[in-house]
Amino acid sequence: MWFTFNKGRQGTGYEAMTIFMVPVPRFLQRWLPFKGADAYILRYLTGSSIPPHVDPVEAGSEHHRVNIVLKHPEAGGEFVCTGAKRYFNRIFYFRPDLLRHEVTPCQGTRLVLSFGWVRLPQQHAPTQS
Repeated sequence: MWFTFNKGRQGTGYEAMTIFMVPVPRFLQRWLPFKGADAYILRYLTGSSIPPHVDPVEAGSEHHRVNIVLKHPEAGGEFVCTGAKRYFNRIFYFRPDLLRHEVTPCQGTRLVLSFGWVRLPQQHAPTQS
């Protein structure tokens, strides 16, 4: 459902609101090597968290994500991801398909704007004989 919070897929209390989901049609993927892009607002209430995990994608594809913390909780709610790039303690860029990541339990409300995209494997131009 659009513009309403729904339970997150991890089942640990956080909620997600879809802002947009844009799939790239298969016939365009030869010229635009992306599977699609998405954006969500994630809401973590007291006690919610995300356990350590990776988000697999099809072989050769790359999943990229930028998370922007809009509101820090009173305590906890730390994004833990060795290898993520961190800017101003609010903006995180990481590869969720490669890097194990988690959010520690929150005390209070945490809000995050999350943008993601999946880049398809590089296709080689046909060789000429």
